Amino acid sequence: MTLSDSDIIAVHQLLSLWGHLLDCRELHRLPEVLTEDATYDARVFGFHVPSGIPEIVDYLNNGQHALFHHATNIYVYYDTDGTLCVKSKGIGLLRDNVVSSVTFYDRLEKGAAGWRIKERVAKIHSTADTAVSEL
Repeated sequence: MTLSDSDIIAVHQLLSLWGHLLDCRELHRLPEVLTEDATYDARVFGFHVPSGIPEIVDYLNNGQHALFHHATNIYVYYDTDGTLCVKSKGIGLLRDNVVSSVTFYDRLEKGAAGWRIKERVAKIHSTADTAVSEL
């Protein structure tokens, strides 16, 4: 499958909006970036996997995630099953003034309102684990 420029731009906008909504605590707007049944796997930080927007809002309200969120190195591609996926880097300022970097693996779904994140997985990798061939 071939990606259109408009889809790539829409995905970049989607990931940027995610960070802005979290930073501004506008969690009531998460339906603009997530599917209703979305999952957010942040087990790498010791949390359970919330499923659905209400559970994700509860997780984000617990105050354990980064204070500020920045998305970078956004790579959009189709998985072998035809699902639109994104691999991106997240840089965040943690509550102890430490800057952290994660890799996000997202699976997206397109509906009437446009692209939404259906599944988001956060991982921390060592340098040896970040080969481009993983895409």
